Amino acid sequence: IPIGLGGIFVLLLYYLSVWFIAGRGPSKGTIVVLYEPPDNMSPATMRYIRKMGFDDRCFTSALLNIAAKGHVRISEKEGDYVITRSAGRLPLSKDEEKVLDHLLHKTQELRLETEGSSVASAVTALTEHLRTAYEKRFFIGNLRYFAAGLILSALVVVASGLGNLSDILDMAMFIAFSVYATMISPPFIVYLLELLKRWKSALAPGGARQLRVIKASVLTLTAVIPVSFVVKALSFMIDMATPYSIFFLAVAVYINYVFYQLLKAPTRAGRGIQDAIEGFREFLMMTEKDRMNLFNPPEKTPELFEKYLPYALALDVEQEWSEQFSGVLAGAALGEPGSSAALWKTQMTGLMDSLFAREKKGNSR
Repeated sequence: IPIGLGGIFVLLLYYLSVWFIAGRGPSKGTIVVLYEPPDNMSPATMRYIRKMGFDDRCFTSALLNIAAKGHVRISEKEGDYVITRSAGRLPLSKDEEKVLDHLLHKTQELRLETEGSSVASAVTALTEHLRTAYEKRFFIGNLRYFAAGLILSALVVVASGLGNLSDILDMAMFIAFSVYATMISPPFIVYLLELLKRWKSALAPGGARQLRVIKASVLTLTAVIPVSFVVKALSFMIDMATPYSIFFLAVAVYINYVFYQLLKAPTRAGRGIQDAIEGFREFLMMTEKDRMNLFNPPEKTPELFEKYLPYALALDVEQEWSEQFSGVLAGAALGEPGSSAALWKTQMTGLMDSLFAREKKGNSR
């Protein structure tokens, strides 16, 4: 126990040191409110740079913006959302072009729930484009420090249990299982998080629910073998040494997970872009009282709401952006089908509900 506790302390000290040296990045500058996206950035690019990584909202906001520019129409048929190519009004950014090309590369129409391979291809293309175009230029992951932290974690786990063993073969097996359990933990955690996300989506209301349950069940079955290997490795470690080694392994894995996020740092150019993004984000989330203090703010219209809703989703302020336009949209909703108000209802809210893991669960904002 003292060896394990000492090892955890050393691991924490290591990560805190490298975070202090390389993980903080340049300090934030002055935030100036912007009425338009800085450098005409797309929503997906903006989120990728701000979060310093890719997630579901990067893809969802990209597809929402493609719909807002008129290059696709979103409709609902038999409980499933259908994406149909149309003549766009505004030019697409490079990342949006890649999404559209991979999503509808062989057809003019796609059912969101059933065409999983096309969606996966579009997500992969978007991820690769954003990583190539913006990683290292605007932020760094400091993965070499994380790799060293994993090795140090394995040493901590080995040291915490090795003293209880005397047989050479047991020592060798314990070292092998400890290193395996430590090194497999990052992809294992990602796999489990993806599994939880799939089941959350599968159990949410909406069209093609049965298909989503089947997909989640298949992913669960594929997890049986790797999970069984991990459980068996942990069981051997307990039998050969001490259950405290599992405790120290869990603590070390948690520390690695936290600092994997914290070690990401913006470059000097990235800090300037992030400050500009925050300025635009403040505009999206400001109240009516805040708007009165601005000089010549843009007029509230359904078109403005539709234009910047993908950005609000990308920057996690879609609720605040919607509340700003509640009165305007209530009046516009009385318009004819095919009007701007009808467009944002069918395209924006439908796509969010269907793509973003059903997180909204029917909320029509």
